[in-house]
Amino acid sequence: MLLVSAGCSAQAPALGTYRREWRADGVPPQGMHLVLTESELDVENRYPSTVLVRVPLERGGSRTCSGVLIDPRLALTAAHCVCGIPRVGQRTGQDKTRLGTSASGGTLMDSSTCTASATVMTVVYKQASKTDSDHRGRTGKVRAHRDFRIVLDEQGQVLVNEADLAVIALDEPFSEQEAPPAALADRAVSLREQVILVGFGNDSRTNGYSGERRSGQNTVAALETVGKTFLVGQKGSHTLGGDSGGPCFRDGMLVGIATTSSTPPVEFSEFTSTHFYRDWLKAEIANARKLRPATTSGVP
Repeated sequence: MLLVSAGCSAQAPALGTYRREWRADGVPPQGMHLVLTESELDVENRYPSTVLVRVPLERGGSRTCSGVLIDPRLALTAAHCVCGIPRVGQRTGQDKTRLGTSASGGTLMDSSTCTASATVMTVVYKQASKTDSDHRGRTGKVRAHRDFRIVLDEQGQVLVNEADLAVIALDEPFSEQEAPPAALADRAVSLREQVILVGFGNDSRTNGYSGERRSGQNTVAALETVGKTFLVGQKGSHTLGGDSGGPCFRDGMLVGIATTSSTPPVEFSEFTSTHFYRDWLKAEIANARKLRPATTSGVP
């Protein structure tokens, strides 16, 4: 089952548009994880551009999220996956030395709290054994969107979530044959459109992290008035822990990145609109292409 989660979820909106209201579900953003519900294992490699993102923690272990290649040298994920890394552990929330303080006195996570680098892993499943897969990794430098900002109150409730996007500029490109990049959609999503969610999060059927790429279908339920985010739900696939940063596709084109999740029962999952931030994304892709060797073929 496919469920994308980031430790918080949007309140149920009226169909059409919504005002962004949040609840933390007891888990602050630095512990956000996602997982897809009502999903299936991608053994046919339909979504090879969807990648694992791993960020090392300072006292061992790592934080795992999902992401998507938008260029052989560039992965896109949620900024909260690679920023605000806690020193003690993912979910303790006790050591906030890597976080700042907002003007209102709440905890602030922005681009200044991001890790310097992260690892991106592609996964290719072997058809002879549907549970076997090849993993290939690349490291890269993290760059969050300049407007990225998450503000928490003293109880860990998310008060502000803006531009939850970050890219990982890879030191070495992936082969386009093993992991062809996803193409950006040329228009934003519309109400009631069908979308596909993809991620590496927890498997709700085994009640644990599987590390397997899963995909599921849902429908666009609401659009934020200014167009920065949208919701999918109520019935269908959702994101859970580890799916954060994972892509949302419409007709094979990238339209969103998972920014929130919650524990079941899930009403809605929220995605940052890639179309709204397309100018920034296109600029990052252009920068990545400048680094390609002359012998590397370009993405149209």
